[in-house]
Amino acid sequence: MATSPDTTLLLIIAGISVVGLGHGVAMALVVDLIVSSAPAEKTGSAAAAQEVGGELGTALGIAAGGAVGMTVYRASLSASMPAGVSDTAATSALNSVHEGIATAQELSAGGPELLTAVHHAVAAGLQTYAAIGAALVGLAVVLVTIVLVRRDDAQGPHEEEGDTPTPVDTPS
Repeated sequence: MATSPDTTLLLIIAGISVVGLGHGVAMALVVDLIVSSAPAEKTGSAAAAQEVGGELGTALGIAAGGAVGMTVYRASLSASMPAGVSDTAATSALNSVHEGIATAQELSAGGPELLTAVHHAVAAGLQTYAAIGAALVGLAVVLVTIVLVRRDDAQGPHEEEGDTPTPVDTPS
């Protein structure tokens, strides 16, 4: 799995690049959908609302990711705390990932085991957040599809490209 402690840096960079590329393409399509759906005199307002919404969504996603990641990190590390790690060191390691690594590096007895447990706890947090993110993206795909299908149904049948309307005879 791409979030295991043994994942190479190259694989992590490749994964983040794919996510970034997908995000960029999706955002271009979303912006086009939002702006093209607004009346011509309101396109500036629609673009501004989309930009604010996008920034807010990004900030909330980062905050939610941190909360989920830390919750899972603490639960996972608590469950796999190596024997022989003092209560003080365990409490310090549970405070944050940075403190967990620093504490593990300072310990002579149990340090390598604690470091491995910290790495696995971080991986568990990332995996959980990725699973939640994937489920939310799947839900968004379903919702967007439903909205677009309903919108197309409401607009009625579309003319095929190349079809020309039949001229209407006018009485003389």
